[in-house]
Amino acid sequence: MLSYVVELRKLATHCYFRGNLNEALRDRLVYELRNMQIQKRLLSEARLKYSKAVEIAVVMETAIRGASVSSTQSLTLTS
Repeated sequence: MLSYVVELRKLATHCYFRGNLNEALRDRLVYELRNMQIQKRLLSEARLKYSKAVEIAVVMETAIRGASVSSTQSLTLTS
C-alpha cells in the first residue's frame, strides 16, 4: 500500500491539480483499491482527508495481512 501511495504522489508531480492535489490523490487512492472492505470503509468516512485515507488503508491492510498469516499459521500448527 505504501509503495502505491509513494508512486501515486510521484506521478502527481507532473499534473496540474492546483489546490486540489490532496483531493485528487484521495479520490484515486479510494477508486483504485482492490480490497472492497477497505474501499467501503473509506467511502463511509465523512469529509475524508487524503492523509486519513492513507492511514486507514495502511492500518486495515496490515490487520488483514496479519489475520491471514495468523490463520495460516494456526492451520499449520493444528494439522
